[in-house]
Amino acid sequence: DIPNSVSSIGYQAFQNCKNITTVIIPENVNSIGERAFINCSSLKDVYCKPVTPPVFGGETMMVFRGNATDRKFYVQEDAVDAYKSSI
Repeated sequence: DIPNSVSSIGYQAFQNCKNITTVIIPENVNSIGERAFINCSSLKDVYCKPVTPPVFGGETMMVFRGNATDRKFYVQEDAVDAYKSSI
């Protein structure tokens, strides 16, 4: 669990964590460092609570590369367009 008090997820914070299947990014997170979730091979569900998409360090896909092939991202309904345009 990432606490609600977290505003930034650092570079390589969860890199190679093979047992993570679900991540809930709290609404206060405004940045996610490059490779934060890279090679988390079991990561299938990412719930992004911030209405404004966090700033991704480096290339967006380098944050989540190497995750499960059927991974899904969930965002607030009123934030879908903002997330689509941020990638």
